[in-house]
Amino acid sequence: MTHPKRREAAERLAANAPEGALSVVMDPDPTGTPSVLRTALAAWRSIAPDATHHLLLQDDMILSDSFFERVHRAVEEMPDAALSLFCLWDSRNGAAVRLGALAGARWVEAVNEYTPTVAIVLPRRAAVGFAEYGARRLGSWPDDILMRGYLRAEGIRSFVAVPNLTEHDDKPSLSGNAFRGPRRSVCFLPGDPARDEHRRLAGLSVAPFFKNGVARCSVRIPGSAPTRWQDIDAEQYLAGQGVDLDRLRSRLRGIAIDPRTPGLWGTWLTSFVTGLVDGTHQTVQQPDQRRDSAALSEALASIGPGGLSHNRSEQDLDAARGELRRVSELGVAAGVEAAALAVPGRPRRRRPGRAPEVVAVLGGNTPLGEFVVRGLRDRGHQVRVLDLRTPDGTLPDVDYGVIGRSGDARPARELASADAVVDLSELRHDRPPTAPGTDATETTETAERMDARDRTERMDARDRTETADAGDATDVSSARRLRDAAAARSPHALLIRVSPFPAAEHPGPLEYFLHPGDLYGPGCARDSVIGRMVWQALLSRPIVPALRPEESLHPLHVDDLVNAVSVAIRTRPTARALALGTPCSVADVAAAIQRVVRPVPVEHWHAALAGPGQSAAPGDRLPGWRAGVDLAYGLHTFAQWLAYEGEHGETD
Repeated sequence: MTHPKRREAAERLAANAPEGALSVVMDPDPTGTPSVLRTALAAWRSIAPDATHHLLLQDDMILSDSFFERVHRAVEEMPDAALSLFCLWDSRNGAAVRLGALAGARWVEAVNEYTPTVAIVLPRRAAVGFAEYGARRLGSWPDDILMRGYLRAEGIRSFVAVPNLTEHDDKPSLSGNAFRGPRRSVCFLPGDPARDEHRRLAGLSVAPFFKNGVARCSVRIPGSAPTRWQDIDAEQYLAGQGVDLDRLRSRLRGIAIDPRTPGLWGTWLTSFVTGLVDGTHQTVQQPDQRRDSAALSEALASIGPGGLSHNRSEQDLDAARGELRRVSELGVAAGVEAAALAVPGRPRRRRPGRAPEVVAVLGGNTPLGEFVVRGLRDRGHQVRVLDLRTPDGTLPDVDYGVIGRSGDARPARELASADAVVDLSELRHDRPPTAPGTDATETTETAERMDARDRTERMDARDRTETADAGDATDVSSARRLRDAAAARSPHALLIRVSPFPAAEHPGPLEYFLHPGDLYGPGCARDSVIGRMVWQALLSRPIVPALRPEESLHPLHVDDLVNAVSVAIRTRPTARALALGTPCSVADVAAAIQRVVRPVPVEHWHAALAGPGQSAAPGDRLPGWRAGVDLAYGLHTFAQWLAYEGEHGETD
């Protein structure tokens, strides 16, 4: 698939393939708004009448020597699966490829992000089905996010090649992706032969990746259906596993390497977690211990350059590649060593001075609540989740109870024995985001009409009186029932209410109000001033702020909220009303979104688009705490969550 500007490259790619293997499909509207999806749909529709599978390649792909032979063999082994032949070096699927290389696999099951579509094979029914699915959503999400939504809805498994079968030629992007920096394969070996395509790795539960200069982990929520993941910082993940980060830093300092090398800590962290989880949580469907040393070396070598590619030139990345390769290899070895020393079933190590031990979280079975619960657990608290609904998936080392279930007195007992109660019930009004690509009406509406529709839905919801089934109440009645449940706590226990509303004039004994300002980040809905702007940029639409550019927002990232709750629990501050958000102009927030989400234009503000307000409430600053999440980085994590995980809030 190609555009007239790059027709020559596409024709050259087709000419070098076996006769009849590839044909060139042109963008059907080359003078229109740039759209990879529009051209992709034309390419999927071009499937031959007698074909069992369809291969799609973008025109800037470089193919391995064994490309067609490996594709044929893989299709024979996995005839019903989607097969991605390329993924980026800083992606979650890139992390999966590294774990596949460690396990000696040739294919690895894709994890929670877009489905790589620049080089992909689909079974016939999927190719035809996606062409219809995507046509109803033209003008909404990019084709790779829509592909993930389609495959998930149809129950079609997706695998990524280890090593990749293609490399990106990195020609100038026609679809607005140049701002992301060099876009290279996680692992490409041009001379890799076709062999052992039956060896595949499935069931990943942790995927460590280095992106935008930060080491992160995608962690699957056990028991969730459909499967859901949480992206957290690698440091948080390791703290939750009881790993001593200071000792890990000391070990890095002991390596004879130039300390001025960029990306050392992020590369070290990512590679250490990669080694730590290797073999611990993974399942190879066809066991085979024969690792491909060349593939493994190449996959590890791309950790550091990939994590720095957002703001470094190709030349800078090449200069640092050798040193970072060494760090990644030593990091993986250190992680494997740590995993071997771990005792199965041993409780996580808790740091001294982390008190109180027991924290009950009311309203923790929401997307936002899950991040708060994991964050408190990983900071050393013993967490109990009490909610009106049964959890969809549970975190290890966390207790769960359902309030109001007939004959179950355990929630009341757990509240009574808790050292602190964290009430998230007043944050439950946040509406989950629309599933990416699932709302067909969204493809033809302007941003203004879409937002007007959202406001109507909210007003209708306030006017309705719904009868609640067991564990399924309206937001208002749910919040009231959870607040009432807090009365069962011990008189010596703290009560921390996280609320967008002003504090009560006369708070109860040991009752604190934490005002989160403009809360954003993983788990948060798009129905807010910040969320709306991020959502618009994700859909490549102009950002239309709901406030004047000079007006102030008070952004607070979810990670900073969790840290504030933890500090308040441990320190029991004198002030009862605490304000957490940090002032920042609307214009600055919009500019940061342009940098890290997508460089779309910012249009004139539109008051009618205002979502739920979270303006700064009066309150003192929390002693011993300060916000630590950089705004641009925090917005990036928010956008990633909305695109990859936020879709589970609503269905087609």
